[in-house]
Amino acid sequence: MNDLKKCPFCAEEIKTTAKKCKHCGEWLNKNDNIQTETSQPASSNIAVKTGAMKMASIGSTLSFLGLILSPLFSIPGITLGIIAFASMTPEEKNSGWDGKSVKNRALTAILAGVIATALWAIYIIKWALSGF
Repeated sequence: MNDLKKCPFCAEEIKTTAKKCKHCGEWLNKNDNIQTETSQPASSNIAVKTGAMKMASIGSTLSFLGLILSPLFSIPGITLGIIAFASMTPEEKNSGWDGKSVKNRALTAILAGVIATALWAIYIIKWALSGF
């Protein structure tokens, strides 16, 4: 008795009576081949996740470089962190705090960048007030 079919979005096996794929989270309609207006293929979600993850990773790297080298690194790090946070999918926004999620990396980029910029601002102000 084979009551399984392949999801039209991610090609994983799901129950024939499934209304939503347990693997990719896409809603299935009666025809299984026609997308609803709100659903997207899983491949486009993967592209968004990958792009957001790359932006968040690069942003956090730049922010940490800003702590060591210059605030010129931390400002783009903050910007990439904000863009990555804004471009997350709802699943990513609701994910846990596992240390490897886009949400963690984006917030790390923002926070580290703000701290680096503030520390450099304090250093530059002290340097300027000391008379060079």
